[in-house]
Amino acid sequence: MKAQQNTAAPQIKAPTGSVSLATTEPAISFSRVSVTYGKTTALRDFSLRVQPGETIAMLGPSGSGKSTALSALAGFVRPSSGRIQLFERDITNLPPARRGIGVVPQAYALFPHMKIEDNVAFGLRARRTPRTETAERVAECLELVGMSAYAKRLPRELSGGQQQRAAIARALAIAPKVLLLDEPLSALDAQLRAAMLVELAALKHRLPDTTMVYVTHDQTEALALADRIVLLRDAQLHALGTPEELWATPETQFTAQFLGGANLLRGIVKHLESDVAEVEVAPSVTLQAVATPAVGVGSIVDLAVRPHAATIHDLGDTDTHAARVTTAMWRGTSTRVTVALSDVPDSLLDVDILGRCEWAADHAVGIRFQTPSGVAIAVDGAP
Repeated sequence: MKAQQNTAAPQIKAPTGSVSLATTEPAISFSRVSVTYGKTTALRDFSLRVQPGETIAMLGPSGSGKSTALSALAGFVRPSSGRIQLFERDITNLPPARRGIGVVPQAYALFPHMKIEDNVAFGLRARRTPRTETAERVAECLELVGMSAYAKRLPRELSGGQQQRAAIARALAIAPKVLLLDEPLSALDAQLRAAMLVELAALKHRLPDTTMVYVTHDQTEALALADRIVLLRDAQLHALGTPEELWATPETQFTAQFLGGANLLRGIVKHLESDVAEVEVAPSVTLQAVATPAVGVGSIVDLAVRPHAATIHDLGDTDTHAARVTTAMWRGTSTRVTVALSDVPDSLLDVDILGRCEWAADHAVGIRFQTPSGVAIAVDGAP
């Protein structure tokens, strides 16, 4: 069920004894943090500084270390080495309850025998907050997430999306300086995920002083919510930047493929002017691309071409390259067509076409690329 709309959302007041966010030091600081379990390294030499009020998305495939980093920040796991600071206070070995961090776990973890208002009040009561202040803050938080009408219900009487909003209200009740969300949309169906993504974006704007760390494996969530994206791979920090930076100019093949599913075409840079490179991917196929800093004339590169950056036409149309269809899969709003470029050996290119388009396997077509067609990424170890 969609959350109620708040045209004038309440401003959550800080509880007695809380720390002001009016500060210039980083809200969160990881300094070379590693987490190991026996011979397994779950997080390796991880460093990161997050500013107050900033929303960070930790993005990566399963096993990349993103949830481990969040768990270390929350205090659920202890680093094997390194240091974690919260507003310059060392919290590396501090118990979770003493960190003042709000956590929304993947499974929501609401107490099933408690009404929603009691779930939201739990952290406040544990801190022995006065009863009147507790009641006020519970009401504020429930209103903030559009759940005021469900205060007297039990968790089992709510939908998945409503339970998630209740979990967020509970995390916000203690007015945390930092809010952690661990894949909060993963248990929801596609339609509800889309609705909740809008709700979370609105919540971010209503709480401009709250630093948020959002763990996800879904690039859409990261691109929609984050001020910066932390991309992890193999338990290490792989890339860091704004969504626009990582999308427009990815500096590694993994970043290009994970954010946007780019195709990679191997080629050589024949000409470079400013940041525009001419990349020869075959004797008869030269394409323009945005050059990343490590690229120069003569560089062997992977040309990252996203599926929307090419279109399919009739064979022989102007400015097209001959190709043959290998598969075509309708996805509702678009069709993902995979083609093999005739002049580029061993090339398979995914192309997204709006609407439903059906081509039989081995059908001959023409492929037209945008200008520039993608990003030229240097190949490690190549000149």
